[in-house]
Amino acid sequence: MARRRVLALVAGLGVAGLFAVVVAVRLEARLQTPPVEKPSPLAVETYRVEPNLFRRTRRYSGTVAARRRVVLSSQITAAVLRVPLREGARVRAGDLLVTLDDRELRQECARLEAALAGTDADLRFWRDQLQADQRLYRKGTLSERAFRETQRRVHTLEAARRETRQALAKANTRLGYTRLLAPFDGVVQAVHALPGELAATGHSLLELVADAPLKAVLSVPQGDFSQLREGADVQIHAASESPGWAGRVDRLYPAVDEHTRAGALEVFLPDSAAEALRPGMSVAADVTVESDNAVLAVPEQAVFSREAAGVFVVQGNTAHWRVVHAGAVQDGRVRISAGLKAGDRVIITPYPTLVEGRTVIVRDDTETRR
Repeated sequence: MARRRVLALVAGLGVAGLFAVVVAVRLEARLQTPPVEKPSPLAVETYRVEPNLFRRTRRYSGTVAARRRVVLSSQITAAVLRVPLREGARVRAGDLLVTLDDRELRQECARLEAALAGTDADLRFWRDQLQADQRLYRKGTLSERAFRETQRRVHTLEAARRETRQALAKANTRLGYTRLLAPFDGVVQAVHALPGELAATGHSLLELVADAPLKAVLSVPQGDFSQLREGADVQIHAASESPGWAGRVDRLYPAVDEHTRAGALEVFLPDSAAEALRPGMSVAADVTVESDNAVLAVPEQAVFSREAAGVFVVQGNTAHWRVVHAGAVQDGRVRISAGLKAGDRVIITPYPTLVEGRTVIVRDDTETRR
């Protein structure tokens, strides 16, 4: 009996020991640090950094205007006889636009021409008489008083002729004001007078605009004036026209509007723009405010914003973090003034998990071109 108890005790101790060994092995396995799995390489696209043209522009809105625009006004007081054209009519330089009543001026011209003819006749007579009196005076048969009187008559008639000629020229000039002619090729913009009306001096009669060449007048915030200069490149766009027309800043207006705090600049448009644009149309313009032919710039997606702005440069098959000084952005490219050099290959695939030292595979071993 005692022997059986001893055997049972020994068997129990063996099972307990075996159980303890199994538990210890499993506990040790759990406490061991699992092996670190190496992350798989990331497939990326790259961009080779090279010096290139960087142009920064600002967009402004504006209005098309005629470079030549004139309001024809009456320079005399006379009745309006004829206005043969209406708004929208196209005219050539020299075409008749307005006719004023010229009857009084024609009568005045006729009177002065008659007076001039009479003065000329008198002057011829007294000049002949002066020559005769001069011979008599030299011979002593004519008194000096009579000779001086003849001279005075000649001088008086010469002065009268000059005065009459000046009056006739003035009357002919005023007569010319009764026919208003187109000073250039253009379109009648507005008619301000009708036949039968009395046109006083300075009264507006007709407005004429040249449909070519045109200009664009752009509104510019006062804060942008320091960035603008005459001669800067401009690209003009109309709502329905693409790609637009190239031009240059021809003039910066010197003053800023005290109410809007905006200034203006003027861009002359090429003659080809007249086929699609008309004075008064609205346009948008991209004005170059900065241009440099040797700038390092990268696509926007290449710049990561972490503790500082930076990019990942590929060296071999490894991505390395590079802090950069990022500047202006234009057309999806960021100007880099420090941190990169020509020939660097930057990653443009926007992986948020990309870190320093990560192994990468350049996709198809190609680079994204500019």
